[in-house]
Amino acid sequence: MIDPHLAPGDIAVDTAGQLPSLHPHITGPFLAQYLCERRHDVSKLSFIITVRDPIEMLWSYWKYFKPDILCRYTFTNGWDASAPLDFETWVCTGKLAIRKEWLELGPSWISVENLSPLSLEARAAGSDGELMVDHIFRLENAAELAKFLSEVIGTRVSEVRTNESYDKNLPKLGCESRNHIRSMFPLESQYYGV
Repeated sequence: MIDPHLAPGDIAVDTAGQLPSLHPHITGPFLAQYLCERRHDVSKLSFIITVRDPIEMLWSYWKYFKPDILCRYTFTNGWDASAPLDFETWVCTGKLAIRKEWLELGPSWISVENLSPLSLEARAAGSDGELMVDHIFRLENAAELAKFLSEVIGTRVSEVRTNESYDKNLPKLGCESRNHIRSMFPLESQYYGV
């Protein structure tokens, strides 16, 4: 979406060929630290993030990365395709790692013992729990993000991709699962009325 509009010296996350490579799920606090270390004045920058309904996001993550009963994923060593973990059990008991340097800069309640590393707070809040992003866009409204970027950059940014993992057949979750989601994803749950 934004790659064609970058000028020499610009820094963008998840841009092909950029060195050093910045992971697309980098956290805001870590990105701010990274930029400060390179003498960028982060007070002059705007930070943006996209969010997604936490149930939809978890369903997509579960379908794509297929956790096994030991919470190993298709991207980890030892993943066992023959021992899948069902979705609702994963929501209640699943866990996920996060880079140590990202975890250290985020809220203390983010834990590798549950799925909170996928939360908005894990990605966009500092250790004080305060969000450090200036603009939050819903993933399902890419047109709004494209319009915002067009205004900021001063040239039309077209909406290139939409999320292809959207599934209208979300599973019905019980109260326990929904409560787990609300505790691990408080802002998204509030934002989407979970």
